[in-house]
Amino acid sequence: MKNIIELVKKDFKLLFRNKSSTLIFLLGPLLIVLILGFAFNTADLYGLKLATYSQQYSALTDGLLNKLSSQFTIIKTSTQQTCIDGVKLSEWHVCLVFPKEFDIKGNNNIDFYINPTKMNLVYIITNLISAKVGEQTTEISKELVEALLKKMEFVRAEVDKNKL
Repeated sequence: MKNIIELVKKDFKLLFRNKSSTLIFLLGPLLIVLILGFAFNTADLYGLKLATYSQQYSALTDGLLNKLSSQFTIIKTSTQQTCIDGVKLSEWHVCLVFPKEFDIKGNNNIDFYINPTKMNLVYIITNLISAKVGEQTTEISKELVEALLKKMEFVRAEVDKNKL
C-alpha cells in the first residue's frame, strides 16, 4: 500500500513538472464536458417549427396560432398528410391538426404529431401549448361573461324604463 502511494506521488510530480501537461490535465476534462454539452443540447424551445393543418381555420384557431407564434415558427400546410410527412422528414418538429369546426362549443381535440428525435421535449411542448390554449380559453370566457353582463344590463334598463 505504501508503494502505491509513493508511486502516485512520483507520477503527480512528473505530471505537474511540465506546464503544458498540467494545463491539459486540468482543462481537458472541462473541455470535453463543454463540447458534449453543446452536442446534446436539445432543450432549446426557440427555433422549433410547428406545422398546422385544418380544413377550415376558425377565429379561435387563428387566435391560438397567434399566441403560439411568439415562441414558435408557425407553418400552415395544405393537407394533413403534408403536415405529418414534414414531421417524419424533420422539416418541422411538431404537427398540430385542428378539427374542421374548432370553436367554443363541444369537445375539440387537437392531434399532435411530434418528431421522435425531440422526444425529450414532448411534455414541454404539450404543456406549453396547453397553457396557451388555457390562456385563449380564459380570454374567451371573459368576453362571453362581459357580453352576458351587457345584455343583462340592457334588459334591466328596459325593465326599469317599462316599469315607469
